[in-house]
Amino acid sequence: MIEPARNAPKWSAVALLLLVSLIAVSLFFSPGTGDVSIWGDWIREISSYGLIGGFKHSGTDYPPLAFVLLAAVSRGAAAFGIAQFLVLKFSLVLFLFVTAACFYWFTRNLILTAALELALTLNSVGLAYLDIYFAPFLIAGLFLLQRGNLNLGFVLFVISCFTKWQPLIIAPFVLVYVLDLARERAPENHRIKTQMLPFLLAAGAVALPL
Repeated sequence: MIEPARNAPKWSAVALLLLVSLIAVSLFFSPGTGDVSIWGDWIREISSYGLIGGFKHSGTDYPPLAFVLLAAVSRGAAAFGIAQFLVLKFSLVLFLFVTAACFYWFTRNLILTAALELALTLNSVGLAYLDIYFAPFLIAGLFLLQRGNLNLGFVLFVISCFTKWQPLIIAPFVLVYVLDLARERAPENHRIKTQMLPFLLAAGAVALPL
């Protein structure tokens, strides 16, 4: 009689997460905002001119990895013979679920994971904004930095910046955190400069185009 009582909260959390996921899937065919037509134009330009040519013809200031993902949408639509819009929406749902899985991997909290997924569902699947593309990289990068894995954390944070520019807003705070962490490690770690170099180079590479 004790085991079911202990397991009840966990199963209820699983049910909540499944419910949120069903809500996300139910929005799959929502048309999104007017920006969807812009994504469609970019995907068609990628289909016509290739990844680099499509990026050039777009005339946008979006970072390059966003176009890499849209190129995957273009290739997927051509490979399976289905509408580009449906592949785009599938990619948004996929990244939403990957973001939730990534968050759960680090927190092991189903309730918080369900709350995060619900908070991101409308923006990603419902309105079809591309911001969800950078979410798993940003979340994983910040958690890894918090746990002291500076090199991999840097890489993932920079990937998020090259997907959308929004993570650059917190880049100064991330740098301050990393510098403080490096200072605390100074007596016992003589590789601080080596660990800092990738972040500084990556931050410079992201900031230069701006």
